[in-house]
Amino acid sequence: ASHFVSPAAMDITSFNDLSIFDHPVTAVGDTYSTGLQKKEGLASAYFDGSGDRLEIPDSADWDVGSNQAYSAECFINFASTGVDYYIMGNEDVSNGSNGWGLWIEGPTNNIKLTWNGVVIVNVVHGMSAATWYHVAWDMDVSGNIRVYVNGAVVGTASNTAGPTGSTNTFRIGRQPVTNNRDFKGWIDDVRISKGIARWTSSFTPPTQSYAPDPYTKLLLDFERSAVKGAEFNFDAEKNIRSIFDGSLQYLFNSSGDLTTIIDR
Repeated sequence: ASHFVSPAAMDITSFNDLSIFDHPVTAVGDTYSTGLQKKEGLASAYFDGSGDRLEIPDSADWDVGSNQAYSAECFINFASTGVDYYIMGNEDVSNGSNGWGLWIEGPTNNIKLTWNGVVIVNVVHGMSAATWYHVAWDMDVSGNIRVYVNGAVVGTASNTAGPTGSTNTFRIGRQPVTNNRDFKGWIDDVRISKGIARWTSSFTPPTQSYAPDPYTKLLLDFERSAVKGAEFNFDAEKNIRSIFDGSLQYLFNSSGDLTTIIDR
């Protein structure tokens, strides 16, 4: 049987880490993957600004050691301005201050990278609502830290020590422990890399989802992440045309819009 559906039918509330480490990912609140809004591909994760978040258990993969090459990135699109929005991190500001965090400060909408509860990079940017941005930071083995927006270096710092290792849950969309700075909007293509500074200078943001490599510690694209192990079929122009998850086949038109679900 087949039937016409809107992209909203792709809304999914379970996620999988696509890295080889396969960290468990828990969606809390009403967090879900939706095809109604995305930077690229088929879907992004939506957070409603009221407790929504993704949680990944504590791991050494989230800790940045001394002279440790490290990178973190994602696309964001927030719903309104003037509000603090937490993007991701594992910081614990209530327990001796450790770990790291990347967040947006309202009302300026500046980007902040914090280590051990201290802002080490404050980017005066003035981001706008309802706009997709690629945000990222990396550190090389010499302790040079860079924050990027849409591939441009917008802030730098130097710190060879790295933040103190945290035993906290890694969160996306809400600050750990203090449970505030709830993100409202969409996040897409989250990637954490350890052992490599991915960029070190200005770069062109990705136009398609990443494939994992040995440096990739966490990878969430909210389409493959939601149907891990599914079979994907593409046309000659590399546009997705169908996904088969073992029971249902999702068909897409040449614009990438979901049109039909077939029960197999």
